[in-house]
Amino acid sequence: MPSSPPSGARLGRRRPGAFLLSFFPQERDYRRKLLLVGILYYAEGIPYGFLFKTLGYYLSAGQISLTVVGLAGLLHLPWSLKFIWAPLLDRFGPRWVWIASSQALLIAALSLFPWMDLNSSAFVCLLILVALAGATQDIAIDAYTIDILTPEEQGPANGVRVTAYRVALIASGGLMVWLSDYLGWAGAVTLFVLSLALVWLAVLFWPLAHAAPVPEQAKARSSLLSAFRLAWLGVIRLPHLGPVVLFIFFFKAGEAFLGQMVGPFWVQSGFSPAQFGLVSGVLGTVLTIIGSLGGGVLVNRWGLGLSLWLLGGLQALSNLGYSLAACWPGWIPATYGASMVESFCGGLGNAPLLTLLMRLCNREASAGQYAILSAIFSLSGAGAASWSGYTAETLGFFWCFTISFVISLPAFALLPFLPLDKKE
Repeated sequence: MPSSPPSGARLGRRRPGAFLLSFFPQERDYRRKLLLVGILYYAEGIPYGFLFKTLGYYLSAGQISLTVVGLAGLLHLPWSLKFIWAPLLDRFGPRWVWIASSQALLIAALSLFPWMDLNSSAFVCLLILVALAGATQDIAIDAYTIDILTPEEQGPANGVRVTAYRVALIASGGLMVWLSDYLGWAGAVTLFVLSLALVWLAVLFWPLAHAAPVPEQAKARSSLLSAFRLAWLGVIRLPHLGPVVLFIFFFKAGEAFLGQMVGPFWVQSGFSPAQFGLVSGVLGTVLTIIGSLGGGVLVNRWGLGLSLWLLGGLQALSNLGYSLAACWPGWIPATYGASMVESFCGGLGNAPLLTLLMRLCNREASAGQYAILSAIFSLSGAGAASWSGYTAETLGFFWCFTISFVISLPAFALLPFLPLDKKE
């Protein structure tokens, strides 16, 4: 029986990169999809890890004030608000054009990064460009993945994309800082720009990257208002809406407040880039992953309500480890221990919060509702992070880290008012 035509033929006219298909037998179409999904989600994690794992350390090492380092937390806003312009990607142009365009901007902006004056307005504009391009790339890659995968392929692909994204966070976070100790910032950044450029070439010339259908403009336009209406009505009609919104707002605010000052604290405590990169960046991210997986198991075992109390409590209490470390700055056991405990407990807190958000959503408009609800804690994190630098500069790191614990407490006062039994 003749084999089915290669995917390049199904796409119509042979593209310049069709030769890449010769490396993969036809029966491995599914593996090619997983490979491309992994490559794309690696690219998705690079700008986020760079801005929120590496930048704070880099600015502090460059003698930038803690207040300014804290304000860099506002770069979260494009990710928080991306649901506003996400419908545009459904209405105009194929997915691969949006992905390639965003990556071209990221490559250009990151290439300039090591050569910019940290005190210039051009440097600020560069960071904003990286944030906007990174958030837009996220939208396009997520949409492409949904379009290209069949329901049977989505489970394994989700594992691939989460793993690739986490690898990128480790690479562009701790690993980049560690490499800067040996190659300098220009050398370290160049390596990651080159890796992103390879992904960009794959998007341009690999026919599979062009396989997602172009949305039907009329259909997208007619469904756009309906989708927004269903999503917002679903949120507005939630029982106990006020406590729900406030709980989501406060649950991760303390973690974001502390996280923005972790890099500067390591710098001012005298640790080297290699120490920060390996312990806080690489090991910290691995422990967060382990905590998230363990938290998911505990949520299933304990139920959502108890998990929010216990795992959320551990998440909040772990911030105080950095308060203790601030009493003995530069003492390795205190700082290393605070980093590892906070990273692991922060991961534990992820599982019950994400479970709550999923259970609050209705199936009819789950994507839109989830985007709105997740934007609440993302916005609160950006706001909390932006104030952390001023607090550390005026009160010192001990009180900054202690306040991060206090900021988390209102969430627990709101727990009794949440509709936790909605789907339990």
